[in-house]
Amino acid sequence: MCRSLSGEFEHSLSKKSAFISFFKKRIFRLAPALLFWLFAGIIISYFMQPSFGVSIEKSLNTFLYSTLAISNIYYFNETIQGASYDPLLSVTWSLSLEWQLYLILAVLFFCTKIKYLKISLLVIFIISSLLLPNGENHQLTLGWWLRPQAFVLGALVYFYESEIKSIKVGKTTALLFFIFSLFLLVIYTTKVDHSYKLAFIGVAGAIAFVSLGLISYEINIGLLNWIGDRSYSIYLCHIPSMLITKSVMDKLLNNTIFFDNSIIYITVFIAITLFLATLSYLFIEKFFISMHKRKVDKQSNSA
Repeated sequence: MCRSLSGEFEHSLSKKSAFISFFKKRIFRLAPALLFWLFAGIIISYFMQPSFGVSIEKSLNTFLYSTLAISNIYYFNETIQGASYDPLLSVTWSLSLEWQLYLILAVLFFCTKIKYLKISLLVIFIISSLLLPNGENHQLTLGWWLRPQAFVLGALVYFYESEIKSIKVGKTTALLFFIFSLFLLVIYTTKVDHSYKLAFIGVAGAIAFVSLGLISYEINIGLLNWIGDRSYSIYLCHIPSMLITKSVMDKLLNNTIFFDNSIIYITVFIAITLFLATLSYLFIEKFFISMHKRKVDKQSNSA
């Protein structure tokens, strides 16, 4: 996002036009698929309710608060009140948080110089880390639903990219870090005190992820690119796919030896998710991205 924003501010005639251009691109990139799956969630809930706690009312609430980009606040309020919220598309809480962070980042770009932007991001990271929940019921704290740490760290990595690239780490060392961090995550996560568990998982997970990236950097990543292209649609449809798989397979395989067979269910779930995500990516995401690009190109040519 920082790279995208930097490009907008470099090539636009004014900060205002850069600000508008950035959010137009984000809207065309994210909104169409979101709206489709929000509508799909309402339809699915009509046929599936009350199974899995699904209901049309919950899906309508998700539709409303997700389109307003405040579903994380809504789900926080529902959680502290002990209410159950929509299981179909509750993942949209993180998308709402993403939109909020886009706005904060864009405003910082708009209002400050790069030097002060870096300082602002570091301050946000420190303060938000101090506000992270440290108890067992972390979902009852606002800090859990408004956590920008990963987003801010990504922005800081962009700004210090050259310094980071200058650090040389051998593949053997990276492999040892990966194995050690994986060992910590698997063996010690359950033993860590609740006050430090989130920090422990975050740091160990980050080390594992970075180390794996250093090890596999030169490996052919065609499959990963294929999945990455569809990752947003996978994010939106994987829970509906999971519930649909469970519901349909239970009916089809009832009273058979294959009923509730984890291998079969997971295989079907993955297949359905990838199929639906591919359709969503090809016919919704790519369509609207191309539409916006053609519109921008037409405006550039006419100018």
